[in-house]
Amino acid sequence: ATVAGRVVVFLTAGYEGKRFIFEIARKMNLRVVIIDSQESWSQQLLEEGVIEKFIPMEITDMDLSYLPCVEAIQGVKENFGQLDGIVSFAELAQQLVAKLCDHFQVPGNSLQSVNAARDKYQSRDAWETAGLPTPKHYLIKEEEHIPLAGEHVGFPAVIKPIFGAASIGVVRVDSMEQLHTQVMKVRQQLLSARVINGALQEGIIGDDEGCDAAAWIDLSIMMEQYLDGPEVDVDIIMADGESVYEAMADNWPTIEPYFNETGSNCPSILPQYQQDELRDLAVASVKALGLTMGVFHVEGKYTTHGPRIIEVNCRMGGGPVHLINQLVWGVDLVVEQMILSCGGEPRERSPNMEPLCNIAEYSMNS
Repeated sequence: ATVAGRVVVFLTAGYEGKRFIFEIARKMNLRVVIIDSQESWSQQLLEEGVIEKFIPMEITDMDLSYLPCVEAIQGVKENFGQLDGIVSFAELAQQLVAKLCDHFQVPGNSLQSVNAARDKYQSRDAWETAGLPTPKHYLIKEEEHIPLAGEHVGFPAVIKPIFGAASIGVVRVDSMEQLHTQVMKVRQQLLSARVINGALQEGIIGDDEGCDAAAWIDLSIMMEQYLDGPEVDVDIIMADGESVYEAMADNWPTIEPYFNETGSNCPSILPQYQQDELRDLAVASVKALGLTMGVFHVEGKYTTHGPRIIEVNCRMGGGPVHLINQLVWGVDLVVEQMILSCGGEPRERSPNMEPLCNIAEYSMNS
C-alpha cells in the first residue's frame, strides 16, 4: 500500500547534508512537518515547497522537550486532520521519538528498547541475558571505579561513553596508567561536547553553539575488552519484529588509538561463513534489545573468538551508508524507514539478491 499523502513529523532535521532525506520524502508525496530550532537550515525547505510546515522549537533533553512536542504535534494532528508517523534520523532524538510515538499511537519502537540501544552498557547486559557472545565490560561512574574496571576487563581494552556518538571519546588503552589518563581526558571531552542539529560534536568549554551535551546524555564511561579482527557494518530493516533486509560492508582498519575511519567496501569480501555468523548475530542483537521496526545500523567484528557486536544504532547509518545501499543493492533506506514509520508494509525482495555493483570508498583524516 502506498504511503502518499500521509502526514509525518520529523524531530530535528540534522545537519544540512541530510537534505536528501526530505527531498526523498517529498518525492514519496509525504506531507512533512519539521520541528527544529529557529536557527535550523531546514526552514528554507518550507520556502522551497519541500515540506508543508516548520515548527520552531529548541529541542533540548527528552524531559524538557516532551510536553512542548506533544502540544506541537497535537496541533499538527488537528490542523492536518491526521498524523501517521513521527521520525528522526538524528541519533540523539531517538528516545524522544520513541516516547512520542507511544503517546500518539503511531508506529515506533518502545522507549525501553531505544534506551537499551542508546546505552552501550545496557546493550551488553541485554545481550548477555539473551545468551549472545558479549565482551567483558565495566561501568566507570566515579574515579574509584577505574582500577576495578582495569582488573575486571584487563588489557588491551577500549573506553567509550555509554551514550556516545560519532566515535567521540572512544580510545584504546593498554595499561592501568593509560586507562586513568584517558578516562580523565574523555570526561573533559564530554563536558565540552555540544549537541548541534541533534548530533553530538566535539566542542570547547564555553562554546555558545548548540547546547550542552550533559543536558542530553549520561556522561558515564564504559571499559570493555578490545576486539581484534576485521570490522563490518550490517544495515538491517526490521518489520513486525523480523528482519526483512540485511546488507554487510567491510570497514577498513581504523587509525588507533582513536579508531578514526579510513574507508569501506561493499559487498563484504569476508569468508561466507563469517558473513553469515555476523549477520545472524547482528539480527539477534537487535531483537535482544527489543527493537521491532525500522532501519538499524549495526557495527561488529569477526574476532579470533568469533563474531562480536560493537553497537546497535537505532537509526540509519550516516556518511555514505544510504548511497552504498542504494547503489549496491538497489535499496533506499530512507524510503523503507518512511514506509514503516507511516504504517506501511515493507516491500518484498529476494533473500538472495545479487549486488548491482561493487563499491570501495575511503576517508581522509586530517
